[in-house]
Parts: sequence; structure tokens; C-alpha cells
Amino acid sequence: MSKPWIFICPSSRGIGHHLTRYLLLHTPSTVPILATTRASDKAATKYRLLRGLSPSPFSAHPPAPEPDLHALSERLHMAGDFDVTDERSIEAAYRQAATLFPPDTHHLHLAFALPGILHVEKTLAQVTYADALETYRVNALGPLMLMKWFADFMPRKMTDTSASSSTRSSSSSSSSSSSSSSSSSTPSSSTPGGSSSSTDSPREAAKSANVGGYGGGDMENLEAAAQAQRQKHPNQDQNQNQNQNQKRNQNQSQSQDRKADNNTNISSSSSGGGGGGGDSSLHYLPTQSIWVNMSARVGSVTDNRLGGWFSYRSSKAAVNSLTKSLDYALRMRGGDKAMAMAYHPGTVKTDLSRDFWGSIANDKLFTPEYAVEAMARVVLGAGLEQRGKVWDYNGEEVLP
Repeated sequence: MSKPWIFICPSSRGIGHHLTRYLLLHTPSTVPILATTRASDKAATKYRLLRGLSPSPFSAHPPAPEPDLHALSERLHMAGDFDVTDERSIEAAYRQAATLFPPDTHHLHLAFALPGILHVEKTLAQVTYADALETYRVNALGPLMLMKWFADFMPRKMTDTSASSSTRSSSSSSSSSSSSSSSSSTPSSSTPGGSSSSTDSPREAAKSANVGGYGGGDMENLEAAAQAQRQKHPNQDQNQNQNQNQKRNQNQSQSQDRKADNNTNISSSSSGGGGGGGDSSLHYLPTQSIWVNMSARVGSVTDNRLGGWFSYRSSKAAVNSLTKSLDYALRMRGGDKAMAMAYHPGTVKTDLSRDFWGSIANDKLFTPEYAVEAMARVVLGAGLEQRGKVWDYNGEEVLP
């Protein structure tokens, strides 16, 4: 049987940091994780990832015992000096992964490609060649290069992945009940593409906001402005809205049926009981291997009602297209054993998105802890009918 492993890039800050911590505690303890960091000091990044792990504030169950940090440290492997804009560093991490997890005995079961950067471009005058090029290199070419090197680790049609499926029933005896990362510390300067420090007036006007590790900080304020525009002109694109709603309702009905099945599985395999709001029971892997690219709602051409954010929008639209193409490739070589999907996390409350907090409704501004639990619900509960598409934190499809 082929043994599963998990890949997360990057893990040093933002949602990537919190997701790594969450998956350490919410996936079977026998499944190793390879996480990337731009830092050369891998030990320091690893320490920050393990520091302060504690029971989830969103747990529906009694507090769990303190995690075994030594065991978690043994499970977590780091790939340092990693930069998605430098293919040589990606190749080096690939070779490290091939040594740790030989393809003849292991397969990549969960992959999270999360790199992202944002330069503010509300008007065309704010677009600069350097910033736009950096955006495409990190947001679009970054995931593409990760796919080039790491998708080859995902299972083929002949791969025996029964070991991955068995974790759904055995994880309750080998994992402690739910814990989550409650520390909100944010390591600095370890994600591809930092904020611009240029003092040229056009670049100063286009002040950068690096969304680094979570890459999907989606400027919900932009969506709020679009919503205000729709309220002002309620009949605008009425037919288009009706078509979108019909498709969303169909997808939501399928998603609810699938989630009901997943909650039954979760309830039966968790020592804490119940599914639904009890995210702490997530101690299993999905049946099929899943590659997840971080997208954003503003990457939807269909949903673009306000314009602006030229480079960021188009880079995330590219991510959606890349995800669809990757899914076709995985389907051809792996059949139903591997799929790709893209994910929109909403806006997560970190220092990196601080400039947008004031224009976002409180119920749409998520803590990192909540955001990764929502992500786990959607991704770990995904079925093959979700392959090749973009999904948000409510499990609803974001149309291309």
C-alpha cells in the first residue's frame, strides 16, 4: 500500500502558517507533512509552527489534552530557502520530497499551493510593470511551477491508496481529539514577494499589501462596494444573476448531500462524536488525493462588476484556469484517485490585511483559526463532483 503525505507551500505566515498547525493536529498522526519556508533557518520556522499549539476555541467538544510536541516535530519536515519565483529552489524541495517519500512507496495525498501577493491597483494609473510582473510571477507562475514539480507525486490509476482510506476509521484511536492553533503570532518576511519599499511617486501611490502565505485575502471591501452598486441598480444583470443562482442552488444541493454523508463518517470515526459544527472531529483524509490552489472571488470574470485590481484579478483568473487544466491531467493519469480544486477563503484577519478591515462586515472578516477550520471542512469533505472548480468557505461554487 502507498503511504500518504501532505504538502503545504508556504507555511511561514498568514493562512499557510495556521493551516500547517491545524493539519498537524487534525489529520492522522501517521501522515507526515512537508512545509516550505523562504527562511534558511528551518528550525526557527518549525519552532514557530509548533509553538503555543492549544485546543481550538471553536471546538464543540471538551478541551483536548496538550499535544505531544515531540511527535509533531518528528512528523513535520521543512523545505527551506524556498521561493516560488526560483525554479531551482522548487526543484531542490522536489528532490528532498522524493528522498523523504519515495514515489514507489508514498503518494502526495493533500497539496496546498498558497503563494500570493497583492499590489493595490484601483486605477490603471496605479499599474506598474514591475509590480504587475511580480504579481504574475508569484500568483500564477508560482502555482504552475509547484504543479510542474509536485503534481507528479500524486497517485496514478495503479497506485494502491487503501492506506489513505483506512485513516478514516483508524484515526480516532491514533489521534487525540480536536486541537487547533490559537497563537496568532505572524512570522515576517518569509513569503514570496514582499511589500514595495520604493519611494517613486507612482509606486508610493500604489502602496503594496503583501498577502503572502494566505494569498486569498480577497479584498471583501471590493465585494462590498460591488454589493452597494447592485443595490443601487437592482435590475442590473438580472438574467445573469438568475442563471448563477440556479447553478449555485444545484451545486449547493449536491454539496449538502455530500456533507451529510461526510458528517456521518466524521461522527462514527471521532472519539468526540458529532459532525456539523464539531470541526474538531476532522481526523481523517479525503478518499481521493486533492491538489488545492488558492484562488479569490475577484478572479471570477463572471462576478467582476466593479473592475480595478487589474493584475491581481487576472492572476487569480489564471489560477482558476490552471486548476482546471491540472485536474484534467490528474484525471488522465489517476482517474478518480486524484483531483484538483481551487479555494476562496474570504478575508482573514491578519496584519497583512489590516488595510481592508474597516470596510468589511464583522461576519465576513475571519480569524485565521476560523478560516483554516472552514477550509478543512470544504477540502476534506470534497467529492469528485467538485473537481476542477473553485469553491468558497461556505462550500459554494465561485463561477469562473
